[in-house]
Amino acid sequence: MSHPEFDGVKQPMEALLNRDVPEIEKRLEVMYEAVRHGIRHQLGRLSREFPDIKERDSTDFTFDVRYERNAFYIQIVRDLIDKIGAGMYPAGSYLPPEAVLAKNYQVCVSTVRRALAMLNEIGFAKTFNAKGTMIVWQEDESIIQCMKNKTLKLETMLYLSGLQLMAILIKPASALAFPHITKADTDNLLCRMDHPDFILFEGMIQCIIDNQTLPPLKIILESIGELIIGGYYYSMFYDGPSSDEAFTRTAKAAFRSLCDGNVHEFSSNLSQCYCHILTYVRDYMVKCGLSEAQKIITP
Repeated sequence: MSHPEFDGVKQPMEALLNRDVPEIEKRLEVMYEAVRHGIRHQLGRLSREFPDIKERDSTDFTFDVRYERNAFYIQIVRDLIDKIGAGMYPAGSYLPPEAVLAKNYQVCVSTVRRALAMLNEIGFAKTFNAKGTMIVWQEDESIIQCMKNKTLKLETMLYLSGLQLMAILIKPASALAFPHITKADTDNLLCRMDHPDFILFEGMIQCIIDNQTLPPLKIILESIGELIIGGYYYSMFYDGPSSDEAFTRTAKAAFRSLCDGNVHEFSSNLSQCYCHILTYVRDYMVKCGLSEAQKIITP
C-alpha cells in the first residue's frame, strides 16, 4: 500500500508519544486515508481480475462485543437486576418460583438456578429453601460484591468502554444522520417528552440509528446500544438531582440544536451526555473497588 503522505505506523506513534493532540489527529487521519486508498486499490484490482463476480446487495458486516453476555444465565441476571432497579421487584419481595422464571425466559430450571446463585453471590437476593428467593437490595454493598465477581467485572469494563466509544462515534454518526431526520421525527420526540417513561436522550440516539446511512456504523451503534442500554445494574444508583440535572440539561440542549438545524451543537451535546455518564459511573466504580476503571478515560 502506497500513499504520498503516509510513511508507516511510525508517524502516528511518534505523535502519540509526544502527546501532541492536533498532530495525533492529523497523522491518524492520514493513516486511515492511506488504508482507505489501499482497500479501494485492491478492490479495484480484484474487480478487474474477476469481473463475473456480482456485488452483494446486503452487508455481511458484524460487530459483537458481548462475549459471555451471550450466556443465558447472564442475560437472566442482567434482566432481573434491571427489574429490581426499576422497582418491579422491591427489597423484601420474592421473585417468581424457579419453574415460572424458567418458563418466562424459555430456559431450563438449572439455568435459572445458576442465575439466582449469581444474584445471591453479588448481594441482590437471598434464596431460602422453603420460601424462594427474596430481594435484598443493599446499594453500595451490592456493587462492591459485584466487583468481586470476574464476569461482572468484565461486564462493567465493557459497559464503560461502550460509553467511551459512543462518546466518540456519536459525532460522525449524528452528522451522517442529521440531513435525514425529518420534522416528523422531531415532532414525535417532542410529543413523547412529557411521558414519564420516555428518556429524551435515548429517543434522539434511536433517531440517529434509524436515519443512519452507513450500514456498518448502524450495526456498531446498535450493538453498543444493547451493551449500555439503561446503564445495566448501575442506573439504579444514579446520584439524585445534582447529577441528573446536568445530564437532562445537556440532552435538552441537544434537542434544541436538532430543532434549530445546528448539527455541530447537536452532535457535541450528545457526546457530552455520554461523557457525563462515563465520568460518573467510572468514578463510582473506582470507589467501589474497580481500580481498572481508572484506565477508561473520558474523551
